[in-house]
Amino acid sequence: MSTFFRYDLAFLILAIAGAAGAGCGGSTSKPAVPGPGTNRTQTSQLSRRPPLPEARPDGYVGSKVCADCHEEIASQFAAHPMGQSLNTVADAKPIEGDPPDPLDIAGPLQYRVQLQDDRMIHHQMLVDDRGDVVFDQSEEVKFALGSGQRGRTYLVEKDGSLYQSPLGWYANGAHWDLSPGYDPKGHAGFQRRIGDGCLYCHAGQMESIGPDRYQGRIFAEASVGCERCHGPGRQHVALHREPKSNPHGIAEDTIVNPADLSTAARESVCNQCHLQGEHVIPRYGREFFDFRPGDLLEDVFVVLMGSRRVDRKGRPQVVSQVEQMRASRCYEGSGGELGCVSCHDPHRRLAPQQRVAHYQDRCLNCHREAGCSLPHEQQQLPPANGSCIHCHMPPMGATDVPHTSQTDHRIAKRPQEPWSLPEPPQKWPVFDGAEQRLPDWEVSRARGIAAMIEAWKGRDANQAAMARRWLLPPGVSEDEVDRIFDALGKDQTALSELAASYLLTGQPTVARRFWERVLEIQPEDETALGGLVVLSLQLQDQTAAQRYLDRLLEIAPSDPQWHVYQAQLYWEMGERGKARAAADRVLELDPTRSDIRDWVNSLPPSTTSID
Repeated sequence: MSTFFRYDLAFLILAIAGAAGAGCGGSTSKPAVPGPGTNRTQTSQLSRRPPLPEARPDGYVGSKVCADCHEEIASQFAAHPMGQSLNTVADAKPIEGDPPDPLDIAGPLQYRVQLQDDRMIHHQMLVDDRGDVVFDQSEEVKFALGSGQRGRTYLVEKDGSLYQSPLGWYANGAHWDLSPGYDPKGHAGFQRRIGDGCLYCHAGQMESIGPDRYQGRIFAEASVGCERCHGPGRQHVALHREPKSNPHGIAEDTIVNPADLSTAARESVCNQCHLQGEHVIPRYGREFFDFRPGDLLEDVFVVLMGSRRVDRKGRPQVVSQVEQMRASRCYEGSGGELGCVSCHDPHRRLAPQQRVAHYQDRCLNCHREAGCSLPHEQQQLPPANGSCIHCHMPPMGATDVPHTSQTDHRIAKRPQEPWSLPEPPQKWPVFDGAEQRLPDWEVSRARGIAAMIEAWKGRDANQAAMARRWLLPPGVSEDEVDRIFDALGKDQTALSELAASYLLTGQPTVARRFWERVLEIQPEDETALGGLVVLSLQLQDQTAAQRYLDRLLEIAPSDPQWHVYQAQLYWEMGERGKARAAADRVLELDPTRSDIRDWVNSLPPSTTSID
């Protein structure tokens, strides 16, 4: 499942600065764009958000407790890639070997990996033309994300937030390279924030204190565990450990066996992570870790499917196996009953010598009477060696994640058939036709959030205006701010995206009201605080800017962007020494900021951080 990408905070600030500057110039005209729905009128009946849904059942106990009674199957699962999806560097199985020094990676920066007992330290360095080191930024990576079957990426922890290292290890060729999405010409370095949307499919349970913020060990259970597919186990454990006395008065065993679920609910257990949509939007009042086995996917998420089935280079997307399978003749012929567990055992990883027989047996469940049309002798010739999947589900080569491949789940009769899937009938249809079952406002809300994600990527005012039409509740016009607040209630996400929409269409004062409303609901919302910092600076309201910055620096003291604005604010206030100190702190956190380095070097020698 793809991550819920709202927007990168550094990019947010750039967009805010540009849009707010345009807005402060006096132009607040609204682009006339085609969009969903019709203009609302003040006489329309106000449609309010329902109350927030109840919290989902908790009571996780961890896979070690499950292993007390289910030792054999727990041991098998611990060796499965899902059971090794994430771990501390100290506990992860060492597979990387001794790294070359420096690593052979393209681009202007150099990279090193240091292994010190159970510790791993990543370096990114800039060396000038004379061979002098301009900077050597080193970070200890605490967590290794990935089983290693395809590769690993690595996470740095700072002040309860997680950041990705620019270095990744790839199984194909057993080598180091930049992490997926990092461009050798310029990238986020150690500043790419990793939150719930990513960790949901790679981690077991988080010790969360808010969206994308964690405490303590960070991970209550690092790898994906038993309860991801079977549900929270506390009630099950209590019932079976003391079944006679039942001291807690437990009425029923709530543990879930996916095999006993309806087909849709069973497949939702797998699809929560193995379905790639264009956008995956948690429903109103829900978060990523709210899914529970037994739910339908649409109970927690609105999964919007895109029209693009390959990336811009024509390569298949990396986790679209669900869509591929649903387009196969096998799926259609099964009446929709074919699913992930029809072929895959989620508890154990097959040894290479078991794969041919295992998958052939699965194929023959349906094709025993009319099997392969080739003569038996020809079926056994290498490289197929009697394997059904060798011919009908071959690897598809490189994907949008570098150095990796995936299996073709179209189950094509002829593997040379072009890679294609049917185009959807409309933009962003909801997976599995769920728009027919979901409330209209939920679907509209999800599409509005998706449109704002794309608007931010391109700083597209027209797209932002279209998003606003989706996000506004029926019966409210876009200039009726108080009525919008009344209708949306505590829908923090919709309010924040509306703020962004107003900002991109040149209405910073309206955006400010919306972000202030978000802070009334959640005083530590980083996006709202960041937006208000820049808007306050644009409006030369130094008192407000400092107030919001103080809160941000308490929440995220290791985020260099907020120190950038602290330096700007101090400079405008005439406190040159404090401005220099804030800029120095930026370069400690992110030495790739050449703009800040150039500014510091331009200061007169008398400007020090202690004057």
